[in-house]
Amino acid sequence: MMKFFKGMAYEGALDTSVTLLIIMSFNSDFSLGVITSIISLLAMLSSYMYKRIKNQEKMKVLIIISCIIILISSIILVFFTNQYTIVAYNLIFAFFLQFIMVAEEVQTLKFTNSDVINDSNRVETYVLLEMFLNAGRVISYILLFIVGIYNKLYLLEILIIFLVLSIGVETVSLIKFNNE
Repeated sequence: MMKFFKGMAYEGALDTSVTLLIIMSFNSDFSLGVITSIISLLAMLSSYMYKRIKNQEKMKVLIIISCIIILISSIILVFFTNQYTIVAYNLIFAFFLQFIMVAEEVQTLKFTNSDVINDSNRVETYVLLEMFLNAGRVISYILLFIVGIYNKLYLLEILIIFLVLSIGVETVSLIKFNNE
């Protein structure tokens, strides 16, 4: 589930959807290239912070808070699209998504290195993980294609919220997996 919903959201059509929201809202290709370096620095900072946290309970709280903040910033972006919310969304998304991404990768590594996976089924495990990731990507891009056919802003906004909710489902799956 983690890989599927990862593919639905930030490994899928979410970035493209937000870019299209910006273009449809401003009727231009409003460039966010100026803040690309800042976003990269924020992602590095959040990765460093994640590494410094050793307590599993604190990580769980951090992941939940990150998911909630991403959801709130996405809702604000969708309903109040302007230059400030676009910049704020990108900064918030880059910083807080990194916690979820790193946690997901750590859990995947723990799973693939666990006693459940051995040399006779390691390749199959990686193939299945990639298959679910790509299935999520395909579905998210099909949904984006359908939105593109109708070319309605409100459908794009609904899609963005749906894809961000996929991050929420991934976070819940991540926490359940961590507990097991």
